[in-house]
Amino acid sequence: MRALLAALLFCSATLATVNDLPAHFYVKAVASDDTLNIRAESDASATILGDFGPYTINIEVLERSTDGKWGKVGLGETNGWVALRFLERSDHTRLNEIPRPISCFGTELIWTFNLTARGDEFISIDMPRIGLEPTEMLAISNGFFIEFRETERLMVRRGQCLDGLSDRIYRWQSTALYMGLNGQEIAEGSCTLDAAQ
Repeated sequence: MRALLAALLFCSATLATVNDLPAHFYVKAVASDDTLNIRAESDASATILGDFGPYTINIEVLERSTDGKWGKVGLGETNGWVALRFLERSDHTRLNEIPRPISCFGTELIWTFNLTARGDEFISIDMPRIGLEPTEMLAISNGFFIEFRETERLMVRRGQCLDGLSDRIYRWQSTALYMGLNGQEIAEGSCTLDAAQ
Protein backbone atom coordinates (compact mmCIF):
# COMPACT_ATOMS: atom_id res chain seq x y z
CA MET A 1 0.00 0.00 0.00
CA ARG A 2 2.85 2.41 0.81
CA ALA A 3 4.38 1.89 -2.65
CA LEU A 4 1.06 2.63 -4.36
CA LEU A 5 0.52 5.78 -2.30
CA ALA A 6 4.05 6.99 -2.97
CA ALA A 7 3.50 6.47 -6.71
CA LEU A 8 0.18 8.35 -6.60
CA LEU A 9 1.72 11.26 -4.72
CA PHE A 10 4.70 11.34 -7.07
CA CYS A 11 2.57 11.36 -10.22
CA SER A 12 -0.23 13.62 -9.03
CA ALA A 13 1.47 17.00 -8.76
CA THR A 14 3.69 19.14 -10.90
CA LEU A 15 6.96 18.57 -9.13
CA ALA A 16 9.97 20.79 -8.97
CA THR A 17 13.13 18.95 -8.02
CA VAL A 18 13.47 20.97 -4.84
CA ASN A 19 10.29 22.89 -4.06
CA ASP A 20 10.51 24.59 -0.69
CA LEU A 21 7.18 26.42 -0.97
CA PRO A 22 4.53 26.61 0.26
CA ALA A 23 5.92 26.85 3.78
CA HIS A 24 5.24 28.45 7.16
CA PHE A 25 6.76 31.86 7.92
CA TYR A 26 6.44 34.39 10.75
CA VAL A 27 6.75 38.18 10.93
CA LYS A 28 10.15 39.54 12.01
CA ALA A 29 11.72 42.99 12.26
CA VAL A 30 8.36 44.81 12.52
CA ALA A 31 7.98 47.19 15.47
CA SER A 32 5.40 46.26 18.11
CA ASP A 33 3.27 49.28 17.18
CA ASP A 34 3.47 48.65 13.42
CA THR A 35 2.17 46.10 10.89
CA LEU A 36 3.43 44.32 7.77
CA ASN A 37 1.41 45.41 4.73
CA ILE A 38 -0.12 42.89 2.35
CA ARG A 39 -0.16 44.44 -1.13
CA ALA A 40 -2.09 43.71 -4.32
CA GLU A 41 1.14 43.36 -6.33
CA SER A 42 4.78 42.68 -5.53
CA ASP A 43 5.55 46.40 -5.38
CA ALA A 44 5.93 48.76 -2.41
CA SER A 45 3.61 51.29 -4.07
CA ALA A 46 0.82 48.77 -4.81
CA THR A 47 -2.57 49.00 -3.08
CA ILE A 48 -2.62 47.74 0.52
CA LEU A 49 -5.14 44.88 0.92
CA GLY A 50 -4.52 44.10 4.58
CA ASP A 51 -1.74 43.53 7.08
CA PHE A 52 -0.10 41.12 9.50
CA GLY A 53 0.57 42.12 13.09
CA PRO A 54 4.16 42.21 14.38
CA TYR A 55 3.87 38.81 16.11
CA THR A 56 1.94 36.87 13.45
CA ILE A 57 3.00 33.25 12.98
CA ASN A 58 1.98 30.45 10.59
CA ILE A 59 1.85 32.63 7.50
CA GLU A 60 1.79 30.49 4.37
CA VAL A 61 4.07 31.80 1.62
CA LEU A 62 2.95 30.24 -1.66
CA GLU A 63 5.59 31.51 -4.06
CA ARG A 64 8.29 34.14 -4.50
CA SER A 65 8.18 37.04 -6.93
CA THR A 66 10.53 36.84 -9.90
CA ASP A 67 13.02 39.10 -8.12
CA GLY A 68 12.78 37.01 -4.92
CA LYS A 69 11.92 40.01 -2.72
CA TRP A 70 8.19 39.34 -2.26
CA GLY A 71 6.12 36.39 -1.14
CA LYS A 72 2.56 35.56 -2.23
CA VAL A 73 0.22 34.89 0.70
CA GLY A 74 -3.46 34.09 1.16
CA LEU A 75 -5.80 36.81 2.34
CA GLY A 76 -9.47 35.92 2.74
CA GLU A 77 -10.84 35.22 -0.71
CA THR A 78 -7.80 36.48 -2.60
CA ASN A 79 -4.00 36.58 -2.50
CA GLY A 80 -1.57 39.37 -1.79
CA TRP A 81 2.16 40.04 -1.56
CA VAL A 82 4.40 40.81 1.42
CA ALA A 83 8.04 41.92 1.54
CA LEU A 84 10.08 38.80 2.39
CA ARG A 85 12.66 40.84 4.30
CA PHE A 86 10.04 41.04 7.09
CA LEU A 87 9.35 37.29 7.16
CA GLU A 88 11.38 34.40 8.55
CA ARG A 89 10.81 30.79 7.61
CA SER A 90 9.58 28.76 10.59
CA ASP A 91 11.81 25.88 11.57
CA HIS A 92 8.92 23.45 12.08
CA THR A 93 8.32 22.94 8.35
CA ARG A 94 10.72 20.28 7.12
CA LEU A 95 10.94 18.33 3.88
CA ASN A 96 9.28 14.88 4.05
CA GLU A 97 7.28 15.76 7.17
CA ILE A 98 3.60 16.53 7.43
CA PRO A 99 3.28 20.29 7.92
CA ARG A 100 1.23 21.40 10.92
CA PRO A 101 -0.96 23.34 11.16
CA ILE A 102 -2.65 22.61 7.85
CA SER A 103 -6.37 22.77 7.01
CA CYS A 104 -7.87 20.93 4.06
CA PHE A 105 -11.43 21.60 2.97
CA GLY A 106 -13.97 20.97 0.25
CA THR A 107 -15.92 23.51 -1.74
CA GLU A 108 -18.33 25.50 0.45
CA LEU A 109 -16.56 24.01 3.49
CA ILE A 110 -18.75 20.89 3.35
CA TRP A 111 -15.87 19.06 5.05
CA THR A 112 -12.65 20.14 6.77
CA PHE A 113 -9.60 18.28 8.07
CA ASN A 114 -7.56 20.26 10.62
CA LEU A 115 -4.12 18.84 11.39
CA THR A 116 -2.41 20.62 14.29
CA ALA A 117 0.39 19.96 16.76
CA ARG A 118 -2.26 19.29 19.44
CA GLY A 119 -4.21 16.76 17.37
CA ASP A 120 -6.27 16.17 14.28
CA GLU A 121 -9.99 16.59 13.65
CA PHE A 122 -12.60 16.17 10.95
CA ILE A 123 -15.59 18.49 10.63
CA SER A 124 -18.53 18.03 8.25
CA ILE A 125 -21.88 19.76 7.85
CA ASP A 126 -23.47 16.28 7.84
CA MET A 127 -21.76 14.82 10.89
CA PRO A 128 -20.54 16.04 14.31
CA ARG A 129 -16.87 16.97 14.81
CA ILE A 130 -14.66 13.98 15.49
CA GLY A 131 -11.14 13.76 16.83
CA LEU A 132 -8.84 11.69 14.64
CA GLU A 133 -6.06 9.30 15.58
CA PRO A 134 -3.50 8.69 12.81
CA THR A 135 -2.51 5.05 12.29
CA GLU A 136 -0.52 5.32 9.06
CA MET A 137 1.40 8.34 7.74
CA LEU A 138 3.56 8.70 4.66
CA ALA A 139 5.24 11.98 3.75
CA ILE A 140 7.40 12.69 0.70
CA SER A 141 8.66 15.92 -0.83
CA ASN A 142 5.50 16.74 -2.79
CA GLY A 143 2.79 15.55 -0.41
CA PHE A 144 1.56 13.15 2.21
CA PHE A 145 -1.05 10.55 3.07
CA ILE A 146 -2.69 9.92 6.45
CA GLU A 147 -4.92 7.02 7.39
CA PHE A 148 -6.86 7.47 10.61
CA ARG A 149 -8.17 4.85 13.05
CA GLU A 150 -11.60 6.17 12.20
CA THR A 151 -12.72 5.66 8.57
CA GLU A 152 -11.18 8.91 7.27
CA ARG A 153 -8.21 9.11 4.88
CA LEU A 154 -6.48 12.21 3.51
CA MET A 155 -4.04 12.53 0.60
CA VAL A 156 -2.43 15.93 0.04
CA ARG A 157 -0.09 16.91 -2.78
CA ARG A 158 1.60 20.07 -3.97
CA GLY A 159 -0.15 21.69 -6.89
CA GLN A 160 -2.15 24.80 -7.69
CA CYS A 161 -5.89 24.68 -7.10
CA LEU A 162 -8.85 26.93 -6.42
CA ASP A 163 -11.59 26.46 -3.83
CA GLY A 164 -14.37 27.07 -6.36
CA LEU A 165 -15.79 30.00 -4.36
CA SER A 166 -13.17 32.73 -4.51
CA ASP A 167 -10.21 34.09 -6.48
CA ARG A 168 -7.73 32.75 -3.92
CA ILE A 169 -5.02 30.42 -5.19
CA TYR A 170 -3.96 27.46 -3.06
CA ARG A 171 -0.78 25.41 -3.52
CA TRP A 172 -1.97 22.18 -1.89
CA GLN A 173 -4.55 19.83 -3.46
CA SER A 174 -6.31 17.19 -1.39
CA THR A 175 -8.37 14.06 -1.82
CA ALA A 176 -10.45 13.09 1.19
CA LEU A 177 -12.20 9.84 1.99
CA TYR A 178 -14.66 10.31 4.84
CA MET A 179 -17.89 9.01 6.35
CA GLY A 180 -20.92 11.05 5.29
CA LEU A 181 -24.63 10.59 5.91
CA ASN A 182 -24.87 8.12 3.03
CA GLY A 183 -21.71 6.16 3.83
CA GLN A 184 -18.16 6.62 2.56
CA GLU A 185 -17.59 9.64 0.34
CA ILE A 186 -14.59 10.78 -1.66
CA ALA A 187 -14.01 14.43 -2.51
CA GLU A 188 -11.40 16.82 -3.86
CA GLY A 189 -10.37 19.97 -2.01
CA SER A 190 -7.78 22.63 -1.24
CA CYS A 191 -5.44 23.04 1.70
CA THR A 192 -3.70 25.93 3.43
CA LEU A 193 -0.96 26.25 6.02
CA ASP A 194 -2.60 29.43 7.32
CA ALA A 195 -3.59 28.79 10.92
CA ALA A 196 -6.39 31.35 10.81
CA GLN A 197 -8.26 29.74 7.90
